Amino acid sequence: MPLQSPNDSRNATTIWMGVFVACVAALVGLFTVVWPRVAPRDGGRVPPGLGSAVFQMEIALPRFGKYYYPSFASMPTNVLLTTSRVFFDAWPKLGALIVTGEERPRASTNTGLVDYFGNNYNLIMNRESSLGVKSVTYRVTMWSSGRNGRNEYGKGDDWSRTFTFTVDPTLAPLE
Repeated sequence: MPLQSPNDSRNATTIWMGVFVACVAALVGLFTVVWPRVAPRDGGRVPPGLGSAVFQMEIALPRFGKYYYPSFASMPTNVLLTTSRVFFDAWPKLGALIVTGEERPRASTNTGLVDYFGNNYNLIMNRESSLGVKSVTYRVTMWSSGRNGRNEYGKGDDWSRTFTFTVDPTLAPLE
């Protein structure tokens, strides 16, 4: 069945108009249903570098645990910590492992490790399991206090990330 007959071009126009309206309605429905689920938080803006520092901690903490386990084991677990200067003064080897692509690591500045808004990150490290003598698993939840600067424990405008890692406490520490 051809869409347009020589005798009646009005039917073909009506069909194509219906197809066009259906496509537009599908696109509108797609954007109203799906877009809010995938749109970035904080008004649609993703602060630059916010995830970079957390990613660097995700790399540095397992290395710190692996190569300097006695010092790493002295870090408190199940307690709220902030990545302030005091934090990195207590564990300077951890601060030395953080490289953020800047001329010097953010952890070596006077403010400690800060997010895009100038706030220190918050973190809680939990010891998840101890599988025998050679394996200890930790879960770390780290978050930024967000634009408002208030620690809402990963809720509200806070940005959070959780990661796990396993270390071997029997390895000799590096000097």
